[in-house]
Amino acid sequence: MKTLLISLSLIFACGLGLAQEKARYTQSAPEIETIKQLEAAYNSGLWDKYATIYAADASIDHNGFVADSKDLVAGLQRTIQSTSFYQLQYLQEELERIINDRGETWVNAWGMWQAVIPGRRDTLHIPVHSTFEFDEEGKISREFSYYDITKITNALAAAQYGRDGLIYIREVHIRENKVDIYKQIMNQFRDLLDELNIPSMYWISAMRDDRIIYHNIPINSLADIDQFNVENSRTMPMLTEAIGKEKLGNWQTQIDAATEKSQDYVVRRVADLSYWPESEKGKSGENTYFNMYELEFDQHKYEDHLAFIRDVVALAREVNSPLPFNYFEYVLGGTPSKVFIVEYAKDKADYERRHAEENKLFDNEEGRALHQRIESLYTTFKAVPGSLLPTISRPKPIN
Repeated sequence: MKTLLISLSLIFACGLGLAQEKARYTQSAPEIETIKQLEAAYNSGLWDKYATIYAADASIDHNGFVADSKDLVAGLQRTIQSTSFYQLQYLQEELERIINDRGETWVNAWGMWQAVIPGRRDTLHIPVHSTFEFDEEGKISREFSYYDITKITNALAAAQYGRDGLIYIREVHIRENKVDIYKQIMNQFRDLLDELNIPSMYWISAMRDDRIIYHNIPINSLADIDQFNVENSRTMPMLTEAIGKEKLGNWQTQIDAATEKSQDYVVRRVADLSYWPESEKGKSGENTYFNMYELEFDQHKYEDHLAFIRDVVALAREVNSPLPFNYFEYVLGGTPSKVFIVEYAKDKADYERRHAEENKLFDNEEGRALHQRIESLYTTFKAVPGSLLPTISRPKPIN
């Protein structure tokens, strides 16, 4: 009898051990239900409830940027403020809880973030992968999430640039080896404006490969520039009070040290001198990469220049070129006899593919004749590539 009891005890213990081992992986657990609550709070905009699901000292890493729950909520609100619809949907069959060899409890989640942004014909679909660690109280103590934030920022930028209008530009030439510190300060400045909920300062940033950064602000009229100055004079005391005169001064010192020179001017996007193929309409928010052409000419050749650009647009439409571009000319400041043509693509490889295809389409009598006109028409005709900088951009909400 004693032997039987011992055997039963051993069997029971082994069975318990197996049950415990199986519990290290499950798709049904309280922590998974908590992630469902997090998803629901996000989709409903219940930000107070959303924040309470995290531990007070939680570390949250989104695409390499670490924040606490307060900063996370502010960032998420900033992302969705220009959408007419948004939704995060985790795949229920892919939610899993694991307990690793260190005894840590994690939930892995895969899903899709969707949004409708005014100015786009389609709905944004961005895959998301997140992994959450839970503490003993059932709160999220650590999170790592990965998704393509550039598609969101680019969609906002495209919706703003897609109109024929004015753009106020601050052009900043960055010193060698100072790009990272400049980006860091601008990122902190952007986050501070969001934290203080200051609605008057918005911009889209881009950088060429030769370290020239453009901070672009779409405006309705030149009168908006005076309004900027008024709003900025109101903003500076708020910033000083929030972080202190010393820190704000330190930021400015670092920006000045990183800057070789800067200038402000206004350009106008001219719709009938720009080209967007039908296949690209509604997809411009996916374009991260650009190639900027600087064209300079003698002022008395302005009409010849316009005729040349119109012929380029006409041929692009005729052969259905795959490479979209916008045409910009100075309105205030800058050089009257200088214009910009900016081509767009998803990335460098995409640009090279499209550019090669366009060259083949332009390899005809009309295309060769256009190319021959360049040398006699322009004193400067150069191209510099670059890309958008979503980490230091602050897009204006689109109504």
